[in-house]
Amino acid sequence: MIVLAVPRHKQRLAGRFGGDNPFLSAFATLHDSASRSYYDRWRARGKTHPQALFRLARHRISVLFAMLRDGTFYEPRTPRTA
Repeated sequence: MIVLAVPRHKQRLAGRFGGDNPFLSAFATLHDSASRSYYDRWRARGKTHPQALFRLARHRISVLFAMLRDGTFYEPRTPRTA
């Protein structure tokens, strides 16, 4: 059996955000214009890259739960300009 040491701050993030999956998902969607504009808005407000990425991940999770709640499919909106 292999046991890997995980830093405590990573353990807290894993419990709070469900591991790295939302973070990686948000990073992968930066090519999408709506996601990129949301990310750029938070960067313009002075957030660091990881902070803006976590905001994007939380936003994507909120959209996902709203889709599940309403039984709808994802329809991208036109992005707001900063």
